[in-house]
Amino acid sequence: MRPGKAQVKAAADSDTSYAAISDTITGTTVTATGLAEGTSYLFRVKTINQSDSG
Repeated sequence: MRPGKAQVKAAADSDTSYAAISDTITGTTVTATGLAEGTSYLFRVKTINQSDSG
C-alpha cells in the first residue's frame, strides 16, 4: 500500500463546525496555527485515496 494524502480539520470543543487546517497533508505531521490558548480542540483526519476521498 502506498502512502496517500490526508485532510485535517479542527473545531473548538464547544463548536460543532470543523474548519480545514490543511487539505493535502502528505507527510506525518501538521502544524495548527491560530489556536486560542486555554481552548480545547477536536481534530478530524480523513485519508484521501487516488480515486476519491474517504
